Amino acid sequence: MVRVVIVDDSAVCRSALRETLEAGGSIRVVGEASDGAEVLKVITREKPHLVTMDLQMPGTSGFEAIEEIMAKHPVPILVVTGQSRKSSAAAFEAIRRGALQLAEKPPPGQSAAGNELRAQVRMLAKVPVVRHVAGSRDKLAQRSPAVAPTHRTPTYVAPATTLPLVGVAASAGGPGAIATLLSQLPPSFQGCVAVVQHLPKGFAASFADFLGSRTRLRVKLVNDSAAREAGTVLVAPDDRHLVVSGKNLLRAVDSPPMGGFRPAANVLFQSMADILGAGGIGIVLSGMGTDGADGLERMRRQGSLTIAQDEATSAVYGMPRAAAERGAACLVLPLGKIAQAVVEGGSPKRLSGPSP
Repeated sequence: MVRVVIVDDSAVCRSALRETLEAGGSIRVVGEASDGAEVLKVITREKPHLVTMDLQMPGTSGFEAIEEIMAKHPVPILVVTGQSRKSSAAAFEAIRRGALQLAEKPPPGQSAAGNELRAQVRMLAKVPVVRHVAGSRDKLAQRSPAVAPTHRTPTYVAPATTLPLVGVAASAGGPGAIATLLSQLPPSFQGCVAVVQHLPKGFAASFADFLGSRTRLRVKLVNDSAAREAGTVLVAPDDRHLVVSGKNLLRAVDSPPMGGFRPAANVLFQSMADILGAGGIGIVLSGMGTDGADGLERMRRQGSLTIAQDEATSAVYGMPRAAAERGAACLVLPLGKIAQAVVEGGSPKRLSGPSP
């Protein structure tokens, strides 16, 4: 039985969410809190497997509550919010501060939305989280040593191009990691970044807005097609794959989900390997599951630079672990060192990697 604490200043919303969560019989709401200050007491007393968090509360805000929880009583946090640009943009900031994922508040009487929320709660409740304070992951990222896998694959030689395509993929805990990576790329960066982030339907536009507020690069949501341009970040849209369809063109396509995901990291990475050969860079950041590992492996076989985030700086070490353990990543790096590797990898110089 999954034990959940609900945090929301509205008694009506708490009651509705409790009813939705407990409908399947595998989740029990063991406590409720109406503000951020109260939730710490409830967590200490009830020891839940997961906390659902509303962000708009009087007194201690949801942001402050998340930071306090992760510093004092770490537990997986799911932000439950609406799809307005304002509320969903706030949810991405909450993930940057320590929440794992976001979900849409299910409308009353819609069983499909309720089923999806319950499935997400059951999945996230199993994720191990660690104690940290705001900014601690970034500080740790700067100190952590790089680790190179030992699998026998060719040493990476960066392509002689001034406009590399950098594919970045993430899931749970990923929005903050992607924002950190993009914020560390210089405004003069001559590459183009393609982003695949697993999100509930309806949040892609707000995610692009969030990334745009965290980087000096230009951020665009790809609704149909977009050209590779220097200093541009191209974000996969809702419920569509992002693929490379030509040397300088990316498209949003409606092909079937892969591994249960659309957009999927494997679809982007495989298209990069097939179209660009060694002319791309692939990165897997924080997330659950194994999406991205197959595609990253195909990119590495083509001679591309491939990178996985390390365990110490990952909110969820699932996707990066899968890529690292199968030898798909040339490098396993702390989050704070990935941007430097990207900048160096995009220049025509040899990057140190594992021996062939």
